[in-house]
Amino acid sequence: MKILINLHYIISGVFFVFLIKCISIFIEIKIGSMSRKGRESILISSLEPYLRELNQKKNHKQITLVIDQDGSHMNQALVSMYARRVSYIDMKKPFICRALYFACLILGEKSVNTINFSSRFGDDDRHLWEKCSPSIAFNKDEILSGKSLISDLSIDDYFCFGIRDDSYYQSILQRSKNSKIYNLEASKDTYFRNPSWEKYINVANSLASKDLRGLRMGKDVTSISDNLMGNNILDYSKIRDDFGDMYLLTHCKFLISGASGIFWFANLFNIPTLVADHYNVFCRGGGVSRNDLFIPSLIYSRNEKRLLFLSEMIDIGPNYTSSFFDKHNLELIKNDESEIYDGAKELESFTNKTRIRDDKAIYLNNKLDLIYKSKVTGMTYGGRIPDSFMIKYEKLIK
Repeated sequence: MKILINLHYIISGVFFVFLIKCISIFIEIKIGSMSRKGRESILISSLEPYLRELNQKKNHKQITLVIDQDGSHMNQALVSMYARRVSYIDMKKPFICRALYFACLILGEKSVNTINFSSRFGDDDRHLWEKCSPSIAFNKDEILSGKSLISDLSIDDYFCFGIRDDSYYQSILQRSKNSKIYNLEASKDTYFRNPSWEKYINVANSLASKDLRGLRMGKDVTSISDNLMGNNILDYSKIRDDFGDMYLLTHCKFLISGASGIFWFANLFNIPTLVADHYNVFCRGGGVSRNDLFIPSLIYSRNEKRLLFLSEMIDIGPNYTSSFFDKHNLELIKNDESEIYDGAKELESFTNKTRIRDDKAIYLNNKLDLIYKSKVTGMTYGGRIPDSFMIKYEKLIK
């Protein structure tokens, strides 16, 4: 039965290949399937730079088909905005989605009609993030709804914060029980990366004032008592919806992320970000602009009784799982409140145009650039480590 179903899709895929080839005689048509499904970070990091690059070609007409076989739990406001820019086909139309996926396979990666959608935030694409405008925009009705939301929340200037949360990933695992696509990020083997809400709420309380409110963001996140929130902090996660998340995250003054991919929403509209408790130094974090910041979690070797150098942390690659750390007798050292607060104040000073860089920290960041250049192809630039953290741990920059 399964073979017959797949054969049905293959035959339909052949038909769509024929149709694509016919259409391409008159207008350029491109089709691509998302390499990993159901995650906003993958959608933004792969599709956004492609569309920004496309926007550089003046008077260029092209039909773009984007296939996503498992995006049902993505932010639907984000999907709707991209669907105005491209033909976005997901499992709301299961037959067409699967048939077009087989059409992609039949065409092959080298076809002039296919797009290889992969995350693009390396050196070659940095200019697209730093110098180009977003490829999507809110329409008039959405702008009115967004302004009404901000008015209802009684906020003007505000920052957002959110973290990598156990509850969120547990909800993904629950939703994925009937799905063939397994999200490794949701594995309990990764939960040791997750920071605590308490310290981020404390940092937010220290930053917030009546003139700069703080919004706690997140979907399916751990419930927090209102007693922990100061007068200038609003727990938006309790009343959230997809549109509100999208609008608020792309209009805030800055964003603080605790090891969470929530920063991609802010990067989409060039909002400055700080990613603290960043657990994968191999993939340079903190957003995609040189003005974004990231604070790495450090790693302590119990065998050698010392902190690893940054170069050694890079060598670990993406192996930030509790099983790997237990096997090699390593301990992940998360950032403390003062480190996050200092990084957030530096980011805030950038948004206020009052930041004064430390010469020693500039030297250390340049030194770190050389380390990345020697170890990770195409990832020399990206988010920068805050000056205060660089000076505090300058002995690890080797």
